Amino acid sequence: MANHKDTGQKSQDFNPVSSSPRQKNKSKGLDDIEWIVQHREDEIHELRQAIENFSILVRAATLSPVPVNLTDFYKRFKQMKPCLHRQCNNYDVIDIAAQVYSLQRLPFEITQKESVYIQKEPKRASTVEGIKRLSCGTRRRAAYDLGKTIEFVALEGETDIFDIMTCLTMYGIEASKIRRKLASSPLREELRTLVEGDNLSLENKNQIYARLANVFGITFEKLTFADKSLNGRYFEILNNILSTDPNNLQVEFDSGFSLTDASPKAKNWNERICKKLADYSNRPIAIISSDTHSVVNCLTGFALENKSEIIERAKNHPELTELEPNNPSVVYFLLQDLCRMPENRDLLERKIQYEKGVGVKVVRDKWDTGVDVQIIDTSKILSHMDKIDPRIKREGLFDRGLVIINMDYSFGKQGTYNLSELCNSLGNRIESISIMGKAGITCGNRFDIMIPSYIIPQINGGPYEFPDPNRLCANDFDGLLTDQRVHSSGPMLTVPGTAMQNELVLYYYIHNYGILGLEMEAGPYLEAVIKAEKKGVINDNIRLNIGYWASDNPLNPGETLAESHMEKGSIPSYALNLAILNKILRNE
Repeated sequence: MANHKDTGQKSQDFNPVSSSPRQKNKSKGLDDIEWIVQHREDEIHELRQAIENFSILVRAATLSPVPVNLTDFYKRFKQMKPCLHRQCNNYDVIDIAAQVYSLQRLPFEITQKESVYIQKEPKRASTVEGIKRLSCGTRRRAAYDLGKTIEFVALEGETDIFDIMTCLTMYGIEASKIRRKLASSPLREELRTLVEGDNLSLENKNQIYARLANVFGITFEKLTFADKSLNGRYFEILNNILSTDPNNLQVEFDSGFSLTDASPKAKNWNERICKKLADYSNRPIAIISSDTHSVVNCLTGFALENKSEIIERAKNHPELTELEPNNPSVVYFLLQDLCRMPENRDLLERKIQYEKGVGVKVVRDKWDTGVDVQIIDTSKILSHMDKIDPRIKREGLFDRGLVIINMDYSFGKQGTYNLSELCNSLGNRIESISIMGKAGITCGNRFDIMIPSYIIPQINGGPYEFPDPNRLCANDFDGLLTDQRVHSSGPMLTVPGTAMQNELVLYYYIHNYGILGLEMEAGPYLEAVIKAEKKGVINDNIRLNIGYWASDNPLNPGETLAESHMEKGSIPSYALNLAILNKILRNE
């Protein structure tokens, strides 16, 4: 089994392949994991098969000529016993974390609908009279209100369909429990009156919270946090669930899913990017899969120039004043959070115009791919060297005409289509491909860094070796982290969906492969890179920089994706970004 390295930071969390496991959280040490894998082998096999069976069921549904009922998915889903939905088989307790997780990734209006239609290609727009585009909270997903039906436009590949169906199933299971628990409760009528009325006092609201918590088998604090996470609409959601039975929800798939595996959306997306690149002739290109704020924050200087204003505006938001803004990464986080707020629209507009003036072009998504792109002219950036992040190394840095294509995260299998199109169009102009992701960690603590040496797809084949070794290493993070550790020399597990994981199955992969964590991007991207390299489309020594920061720990119930994200993630996410920028700006 591969050995893991770390930077020697302060954290004392256990290393999954260390000879002396150290435990800081609730995760198990290697000896425990070995015992579990050896003594629960049959159960692990059944759970691995359950994940495969659920994926087969979803694939079959996409080919069904008739709608399928949401309840058809409950049994197979429960057999997976997912980490994100630990109480799915417990009829006595409402899994409030799983319910919030699903509702943050679906339109709120799902609680009022009778059917779902999943479209392959965008055929309607919100500008059509009577059709309204819906927000999906934390997930970039096109959804439209068609009266009693919600229409989703699925991203390329099966990953987004898995995500839609797992979220719908999680919602349905918990909503069904709620209907049973409140069927004959006086709270049912009180909720209806409450939603239809006005000006409920805090005292009355807290009384209802407390009574619901008793009925649901959870704490008052978890219920109030759920309400806050759902923008104060939890009572309204409950009332909708009591009025519209989720067990009757019908799911229908566009017949186009059975016709072809090609992606017109990815082709159209790529064509728009290449038109913008025409201004840069044959200059070298570095592709980064990241987000649309980290790279530009590090390179353009807007945040640090306006640090005082950002800190002052943050004082209006108690949750932001708890952060220490001495670290530039925290200033970047504050800026991004402020720019999401309607009252700071002026700040966002100034940021956009500033970035445009220093060589950043934005290619907005027009094809429901959910992937915006920034084209960054480093010649303009480097002409103002004093403005870039002070943690970017200046020694040996010179203008060689590099153009950065920074694309927002693709979602799972969608990455294969998007990156394949870029490789086919840009060919040997591509110097490097960098993946800056967030992932679930199995070898340490939330907010640590993971640098994989290869990738294991959980389903559909593998493992994938990198055509060229991963250029990122632990030393690249010197001086960029606080108390986080860097884990390397092990694989990442590419999973088909965030809610399709079980802790016993993860123990199997820890014991047998020494996985660092689980992710959804590198496997699909690597598939595109390997195909392009085998076809001779790109250089066979293309530089790869692949790393993740730990957004969650699926083996720790308090640190799953169903729990809140902490702002501490700004430190490792920007450390990862800076490590990658230091590589590609020097062509190392």
